[in-house]
Amino acid sequence: MLDRLPKTLEPTLLAQQQAVFEGHVSLEELTRLADILLVDGDCRSVQARLEFAREGRLNVVKVQITGHLSLKCQSCLEMITYPIQTQSHLAIVCEAAEISYLPDSYEPLLLEAELLVVNELIEEELLLAIPDFPRHENECRSYFGDQLRCSNLVESNRPFSVLAELKKTIGD
Repeated sequence: MLDRLPKTLEPTLLAQQQAVFEGHVSLEELTRLADILLVDGDCRSVQARLEFAREGRLNVVKVQITGHLSLKCQSCLEMITYPIQTQSHLAIVCEAAEISYLPDSYEPLLLEAELLVVNELIEEELLLAIPDFPRHENECRSYFGDQLRCSNLVESNRPFSVLAELKKTIGD
């Protein structure tokens, strides 16, 4: 196993060779995730595996990513360690017109150049895997220090009841 993945790869050639790459990707190198991630000591990289193959007339790549990400809970603004385990089957296409001919079991990977930038691919897959509004599963502290259940905030039939409670605690 490689310690790190190569920066760029030539996917069409690698699909013919049925090449497999596995290694770590540093989260600090993924610039589009910088605003989302809280980089701490335990969550500095993810493990990625890229399996290139030829299936019929298609050049494909199977992408697997595992690891943990440090995200900010959108209810209490504290850190969440979010487990990531994704698997994608991508068909390599060179023109947007080819996308409509792909079988449903493949997502398109539109190449804009001959070389594939590995970090951009990993970054895209992670952006798709991260929830829009990450929250703790159970209890978390609100910004004002009250014990709240994140799930109760979402499922409540009375959305302003939290504000009423907050008003009571501030008024005291």
